[in-house]
Amino acid sequence: MPSTIVPSRVASPPHEASRPTDSGSVSAVSFWICGLLLLVPIWVPTYLPSEDGLGHMYWAEVYRALGNPDSLYGAFFIRHVSLGAPHQLLQFVLQYGLAAVIDAHVAQQVVVSIVVLSWVGAIHYLSRAVNGAITLGGFAALLLVLNCWLYNGFFAFLGAMPFVLVTLGLLYQLGTRPPDDDSIRPYLAIAVFGLAAYYAHFFVGALFLMLVGAWLIYPWRTVRFHRAYLAATMLPTAIQAVWYLGRGTLGSGGMQWESPIRIAARFFGLAFFRGFAAPTPSFWMALSVFAILLACLCWNELRAAPFRDLPEPRRFILAFSGILAVGYFFIPLSIGETTPVHGRVNFAMWAWLLPTLAVPVSARGRKMIVAVVGLLLAWQIVTFTNRSIHFSREYAEVLRQAEAIPAGATLQSSLLYGNARYDGSFVRVLADVPEDIAFRRQAVLLSSFFPSTPYYWVLPKPGVAPHPEYRLDLQRGAAGEMKLVIDRVR
Repeated sequence: MPSTIVPSRVASPPHEASRPTDSGSVSAVSFWICGLLLLVPIWVPTYLPSEDGLGHMYWAEVYRALGNPDSLYGAFFIRHVSLGAPHQLLQFVLQYGLAAVIDAHVAQQVVVSIVVLSWVGAIHYLSRAVNGAITLGGFAALLLVLNCWLYNGFFAFLGAMPFVLVTLGLLYQLGTRPPDDDSIRPYLAIAVFGLAAYYAHFFVGALFLMLVGAWLIYPWRTVRFHRAYLAATMLPTAIQAVWYLGRGTLGSGGMQWESPIRIAARFFGLAFFRGFAAPTPSFWMALSVFAILLACLCWNELRAAPFRDLPEPRRFILAFSGILAVGYFFIPLSIGETTPVHGRVNFAMWAWLLPTLAVPVSARGRKMIVAVVGLLLAWQIVTFTNRSIHFSREYAEVLRQAEAIPAGATLQSSLLYGNARYDGSFVRVLADVPEDIAFRRQAVLLSSFFPSTPYYWVLPKPGVAPHPEYRLDLQRGAAGEMKLVIDRVR
């Protein structure tokens, strides 16, 4: 039987003598208080602004209505969910199931809250698995949670990411466990998390395969594990992914790249930090402080000990993160109708790296970093909450105007994607307002992006030529307020 042992200097990473973490850690209570405060922007505003979120909610309800043979949606759409494809099933099942017992909008807030708390829990686990404590890097990782992906409504992607964070923690534990531990439970857990990641979001399933595959082929010298067992953990996810790709279900369009300038700007500009911000002076100041914070954390990690003297599992994390950082510049913006690809890789790199940083610092340095992270978290929470409250006030008037649309009407959106920003936001949170109006008016939206993608929950019914009764658009009134424009077509 293969040995599962590592030398004593690697066997207990939380107590590495050369990398003290006690001066660079935070208490679990403080960590979770900050984590729970991340829910404030989700629940305080009346309406949660998100780009794709409203669309996903509407189409989950259309899917539910299609179960009724007399549903008016049956003339336009068909169901398209099977166990043979991911279909963002984690988000779909949560939204579909919760909305059966509570309001669909409240259900979406619950789904987002689950995503946020799962991130907090995964960061907690990964930081403790690698360092034996919640380090300053793990604390700083909370700044990743209220990201642009959240307000883009990419709930399936975000909800799947904690599975790969926990997988890295399991791999690290696998490479550093005691000599007499020969349990196969970590391998079974990794296999389960791989399938969960795949069904939650195909891209995150691919990230899982990338991570475990890199661990498997890494040129280990002192770390020993059951390579056959680990390879077996990848098989269920790999088979599903290959079969899914073989069906050509990522859509048409091939690969597309951005310009080198935009690629570099997104990487060094830490684009994921934008959340629901606008390009105001406070945002640019917060972004600059965040960039300096990340630079300090990474610099402290690199200078703490020579790379060659680090335990091999820690070297793997740094090397793997570096490969992802370099690979970002060579990855396409989109593959078929899956976009943005390179931005997700960049985000995943930080999500894996930050919680694993040991960040040994002085007591004074620790206080400074904790204060900076705390201030940035406060900026995110206060800014995004206030902007969402402002959005909610204007959106309530839009919904009042939408009452002019009769129930059961067929609608088409004339809203241009480029005009879907709100109050200068980086994220186009107005893009799916027509879906929400269709949901509230029990109407049929004929021009949504989502059913046109081959991997979505609902597809257009073949051979049906849509003829909308109304066209919807959003414009700004004389005082700059949001205004719903309803044009009758027939």
